[in-house]
Amino acid sequence: METLEKAEGNELLESAIPQLQQALTAFEAEEYKLRQAHASAAEMLRKLNDFLSVPASIRPILNFDLDQLFDPQRFSDLEQSFSEVVLLNDAFRQLSEERLA
Repeated sequence: METLEKAEGNELLESAIPQLQQALTAFEAEEYKLRQAHASAAEMLRKLNDFLSVPASIRPILNFDLDQLFDPQRFSDLEQSFSEVVLLNDAFRQLSEERLA
């Protein structure tokens, strides 16, 4: 965001404004996804903690479906999203290096 602010009116940076805005939008979207994943993981940990706090003698009578608790697709989506951020960052660095060369 600082770089975007500095780019306004700076002939050396102004041409990169569209790429900076795209990168910022992508990073904000990824931040939102990461916050959602964090909240989901925290909720999962809370539920696991609640379950483990039940006395061992009572646990056998509890019925639960572990598949409902853990959805591997959510983490797959998060990994894919993180990979996209890494690619965007690499592309941004490459463009920046080319512009400086």
